[in-house]
Amino acid sequence: MLQPDLIMSRGITGTKRIADLAAIYRIPVCLHNVSGLVLAMASQQWSAAVFNCPMMECKRGDEQAAIASGNVPVIKNGRMRVSTLPGLGLDLDQEYLRAMRAEGEPWWGEGDTVVNAEQRRSHHDALEREHAASSLGPHCKSARARPL
Repeated sequence: MLQPDLIMSRGITGTKRIADLAAIYRIPVCLHNVSGLVLAMASQQWSAAVFNCPMMECKRGDEQAAIASGNVPVIKNGRMRVSTLPGLGLDLDQEYLRAMRAEGEPWWGEGDTVVNAEQRRSHHDALEREHAASSLGPHCKSARARPL
């Protein structure tokens, strides 16, 4: 059995390519998933759509996610009910997200205080300057693997 992670395997499309190759050799896929509600819901939708993915991993407590707004995953007897909401099937609690953002982080969510495009560019530029001033340089390029 293969156990790719949607985040580490280049997203939904990259993981689907892995599953398609595994299917040729009749190898099942079980998604690795320990990163919170958004990944759990993405993994849930992906697993429901891919025939050679009979199960997925989820972390204890996913059904008690504070960031969910009334659409927490339902897990009973080791099975998670597949959400029927559009997209990833989740409804995020905007007020919780707003309250839990890092100090100085602009609000990106819904509501009357949404950041406009100019504010977004300004925030991005400030982050770029901060990264450029750090020892890792812009976008942490020195942390990437380099050919010998």
